[in-house]
Amino acid sequence: MADLVPNSLFIWLDGGPYHLWIAVFVTLAFTALARMVRGVSISGAIAGAAVCFVLIAGAGLGHYW
Repeated sequence: MADLVPNSLFIWLDGGPYHLWIAVFVTLAFTALARMVRGVSISGAIAGAAVCFVLIAGAGLGHYW
């Protein structure tokens, strides 16, 4: 039964809290940059931040790039 879900979906479990802090930092950096250049609205920044965090925390930084 455990073979039905690929391990790559749970990469954040292997990285521990350090991996999640990287996800938070990159998410905040990109969100702040997007707002500073007025490339997105506040709601767009929030939506982008949510997607960014989920991608990095779920798949890893390499998949995000």
